[in-house]
Amino acid sequence: MAYNYQVKLFSLISALFLWFYVVTDNSYEYAVEVPLRVRNQPEGRILVQSLPESVRVLFRGTGKAFLGLGFRNKRLELDISKAEDATLYSLTLDMIRGIPRAEDCQPVQIVGPDTVWVHLDQALEKKVPVIPRLLIDLADGYTQVGSIALDPDSIRVSGPKSIVQQLVSVTTDRRVFENISRRVRGKIGVTPPESDRVVYSAETIHFEIDIQRMHEIEMREIPVEAVNVPPGLNVLVVPPTLSLKLRGGVDLLMRIRKEEILATIDFGSRYRYPDDRIPASINVPRDVTFSDVHPKFFECIVERR
Repeated sequence: MAYNYQVKLFSLISALFLWFYVVTDNSYEYAVEVPLRVRNQPEGRILVQSLPESVRVLFRGTGKAFLGLGFRNKRLELDISKAEDATLYSLTLDMIRGIPRAEDCQPVQIVGPDTVWVHLDQALEKKVPVIPRLLIDLADGYTQVGSIALDPDSIRVSGPKSIVQQLVSVTTDRRVFENISRRVRGKIGVTPPESDRVVYSAETIHFEIDIQRMHEIEMREIPVEAVNVPPGLNVLVVPPTLSLKLRGGVDLLMRIRKEEILATIDFGSRYRYPDDRIPASINVPRDVTFSDVHPKFFECIVERR
């Protein structure tokens, strides 16, 4: 039984080998995708639109030759050294490279596309800011301190001038953070350009968002200064200080110094207020709010120098 099995297996392999030899020795026509390659691109110029990656070409040859065709570095080379802003090129068989003339498989017809438009433009590179699309839903009692920090906060974009010069910024992908009560760090992708001819210097951006517990402190004896005082006059503000409450992130409030709070009286606008009782203008650091200012109004005592 084992001997009969071996004989039958040998006969089957021999028959398959004979069939393969006969079939591969026949002549065939078959359409093959041939990569399209551009050469001699003018310096400082760039394609506005991408060309087809390949061209469908009809080949004629033996089955054996078709088997070897897959290992050939075949390509259709398009020379665009003399291209203008927009040039129509006809694709011909003599542009095909990587197929020896003695090969038993040769191209006989361009199936398609048989023409391509080449649009050239001046190459341009510039730096643009990155705009984050990160939505923060804070937990109760917490606040965001500062803006979203990005690294890098701007990237270089390069491509055709007609496209790049219109770009004023790029954006990150959209992401939502819900019920946040702590600092958030991570990486996020940059939204790809609409044109495949535009290249970004970075595809991902590091981000950091400072989230702090909301806190409130009282600050006293903040000096009040008169501004817009004419030359030759000394103005004394009465009372000379004020107190107020600051509200913001706990870590931020702990770092704030009294000198960072600016309280001023606009001497030039004193006549707008009855009895010369003037409210103070108060500037506090970013991401901080204030309330409960005391006193609310001040008087100005004028002395000539």
